[in-house]
Amino acid sequence: MDEKMIANIDKIEKFYTGQYSKLEKLWIDMENNVLSNAEVSKAFYKYRNEELELTTLINETIRYKPRKIVLTAKQHSDDYFRRVFNT
Repeated sequence: MDEKMIANIDKIEKFYTGQYSKLEKLWIDMENNVLSNAEVSKAFYKYRNEELELTTLINETIRYKPRKIVLTAKQHSDDYFRRVFNT
């Protein structure tokens, strides 16, 4: 893992920790009738839209495959098939 990937994971974790807290407060406010159903719905979709801003970062981080690891895995796989199937 490089520094950029670690930083991205940190940003994602902080974002979802904050989202969890917001949703928990929203739930409590709804249960205690502090907010109406319309207000809860509006706030929920506002939070969901905030998540869309992070989608690119999430996709970049999750789909990232370190070249060295991919090449090592390919080499190990090739070696295994040569040994097992004599190809």
